[in-house]
Amino acid sequence: MELIQDGANVNAKNDTGTTPLMIAAGNNPNPEVLKGLIEAGADVNAKDKDGWTPLMIATQDSSNPEVLKVLMAAGADLNAKNTGGGTPLIVAAYNNTNPEILRVLLRAGVNVDERQKDGWTPLMAAARYNSNPEVLKILLEAGADLNAKDEDGGTPLMAAARYNSNPEVLKILLEAGADLNAKDEDGWTPLMLAIRYNTTQEVLKILLEAGADVNAKEEDGVTPLMLATSKNTPETLTALLEAGADLNAKNKDEGTPLMAAAQHSSNPEVLKVLIAAGADLNAKNKDGGTALMFAAIHNSNPEVLKVLIAAGADLNAKDEDEWTPLMFAAYYNSNPEVLKVLLEAGTDVNAKNKVGATPLMAAAWHNTNPEVLKVFIEAGADINVKNKVGATPLMAAAGSNPNPEVLKVFIEAGADVNAKNKDGSTPLMAAAGSNPNPEVLKALLEAGADAKAKNNEGQTALDYARMNEKLKDTEALRLLEDKAGQN
Repeated sequence: MELIQDGANVNAKNDTGTTPLMIAAGNNPNPEVLKGLIEAGADVNAKDKDGWTPLMIATQDSSNPEVLKVLMAAGADLNAKNTGGGTPLIVAAYNNTNPEILRVLLRAGVNVDERQKDGWTPLMAAARYNSNPEVLKILLEAGADLNAKDEDGGTPLMAAARYNSNPEVLKILLEAGADLNAKDEDGWTPLMLAIRYNTTQEVLKILLEAGADVNAKEEDGVTPLMLATSKNTPETLTALLEAGADLNAKNKDEGTPLMAAAQHSSNPEVLKVLIAAGADLNAKNKDGGTALMFAAIHNSNPEVLKVLIAAGADLNAKDEDEWTPLMFAAYYNSNPEVLKVLLEAGTDVNAKNKVGATPLMAAAWHNTNPEVLKVFIEAGADINVKNKVGATPLMAAAGSNPNPEVLKVFIEAGADVNAKNKDGSTPLMAAAGSNPNPEVLKALLEAGADAKAKNNEGQTALDYARMNEKLKDTEALRLLEDKAGQN
């Protein structure tokens, strides 16, 4: 106060637009300090760079209702909005656990359902962030809309189910009549949001005991049980199944909970719960995919595949393109142990899909881990097998696999570096035309690939290389030119 007496500017702002009154509103529980600043001319409705007023700051940080009363008596705007559209009441609902702060604002006549820019109401804010159930009770007693929806269709109960770890908050909303099975714009219910995001098991229990629809589907047909498979907690699945969840429900792609578990869960116990309950091991989605295929593609834990295989999953099932689980693992999975599980279980290492490609070809196309290729070769995969267009695994790798170490595995195993497909193209031509890594071309040349060979159209690898921007000004291109006799 001595500074004020000495002529200090009570409305001075720092680089964030904060004034002395704002600082006092947030940090000083003594209302007399605020009175002194106001009497000295402090602007009670000044805004910082984010649009916050002294009253908003007080509603967020102060536990003393008298601080708010001083600001309000001085003409503080009860309905001011910050840049996010938040009002003093919304700010209090978000952050202040003292219910008296909200009572002061509500008694002054603020709109209990005033919305911020994203459509959130004070009740939504409290449901999401506030750990004190009394705050919600006050808002409800003041007539807050229990089932109001934000711009995404979310309700207060959804906010609590997704974010709030205090089960009492959900109980209050449910006892007040919140719509237990309301859906947002994506078709998600409070139960789905709790399963996907909330780590408090008691929240799930409360929703189930209240009668939440365990077979509701969101816009893609995903059910709560499907969502639960990604949590790695068998207890959640057991609770849903006991509540009547459909074990073999299908989403829009005709995927089942077991497929979801095979894809998302690294915990084999999750799959065991579903299998023990009678999940269809060999159900197929609309593309012909099975749970074992999903595990082969997405799951790096070989124990998950072991559980499926031990329960009777079809090792050699084929999807609509005649891909097997082993082909999918070869193409997508970088863990050699996953492939070993499938091979040791007796899957066909040389099975062919619709285009005549084998698992080894699938690995050659896309898998950058050379250890995966070694597993196949050790298992007796045919390294010079040809698909329907006459391409070999080495050609597949040469055309699209950016890791030269993968090609070296083939070369060391005796793959024919000068094999030709039906068009007369060689692995070197494939590398020259489309591989993004010049080192692949170089590896083939160093292994004795014929730089002068021509395809059925009379084109050489050099013709392709000169059209590949990735090879421009590279040592590999110069080596090819030298081998082709162009230097």
